[in-house]
Amino acid sequence: MKDIKEYAAFVERMRTAQNEYFRTRAQLALNVSKKREKEVDEATESLLGPDRIKNQTKLF
Repeated sequence: MKDIKEYAAFVERMRTAQNEYFRTRAQLALNVSKKREKEVDEATESLLGPDRIKNQTKLF
């Protein structure tokens, strides 16, 4: 993770994907949303360390 702007871009892509899923309930949109959530989780872990997100629940 390079900086906060890159992290914000990950979050923005995740939220866009989540909104698409909730709008359409399409399986493809769900898969994309899960992928984006995983990217945000990995970015968060790289910034804060693994102990900070291990107790976080998954949205999907």
